[in-house]
Amino acid sequence: MDFLLVLLAYLIGSINFPILAGRLRGWDIRERDLAGTSGVFRQLGSGWGVGVGVLEVGKGMLAAWLAGLSASFWAAPLCALAVVAGHIWPVWFGFRGGGGLAAAGGYALWTFPQETLWSLLVFALGLGVYFLLFKRDRFQGIGSIPFAAILAFIYLVYVLGADARALYTLLALGGHGVAGGTGAHRPMVAPLAKRGNSNFAWMVVFGRRSKAPSSRDTPGIANSVPITVRKQPVWGVVTCSRKGSRQGVHCGFDISTLS
Repeated sequence: MDFLLVLLAYLIGSINFPILAGRLRGWDIRERDLAGTSGVFRQLGSGWGVGVGVLEVGKGMLAAWLAGLSASFWAAPLCALAVVAGHIWPVWFGFRGGGGLAAAGGYALWTFPQETLWSLLVFALGLGVYFLLFKRDRFQGIGSIPFAAILAFIYLVYVLGADARALYTLLALGGHGVAGGTGAHRPMVAPLAKRGNSNFAWMVVFGRRSKAPSSRDTPGIANSVPITVRKQPVWGVVTCSRKGSRQGVHCGFDISTLS
């Protein structure tokens, strides 16, 4: 029975509502943005974003309800693993999905309702701290939501760590969240990783400082930055190089390096 519950949780997780929302509008959201709730907010607006977010949280709660049908110790951790894995690697959509944060949140909300509600406060405080510390400095990168989610996850581990089953469930949700978030944000992470930047781990969580090119820029400097193409935000790599001592710094934008 546990195997069937885990399989059902994976299939439920594979129903990627952001991708379905994009297809209802006639295009694939994965070609424009992340296949997650935040991508729907950016591409389709707050109405679609709220609706898709509710559905994503709901599928996580449904998977948690399925896990509750079994008295097995491992049912909850394995169903948690399965539903988030389904969102990240959906069988219905060529195994290319999003980060799974909303589905993981829904699962946690059903399994540990009181603690998860308090973690939402920690999440909101994390967003505030992020924007206070980094927004004025014009930090660009993976950004605020993963930063706040990590703080909320640490809080949940702290308050639930004494319960072995709860801890394994949280680790299942959190580990997949890191894998899914990094994979979904690959267009922003890849340019930094390729260049072997020593501050890569810091930038994954907090972002990379983005500044306008100046005479102090040196050849080969590259930043992963957002621009707008036909009213759609995309990510690319800006590379600056010197063309001569009197010609200053020349910068070019390259999207092809992210494919």
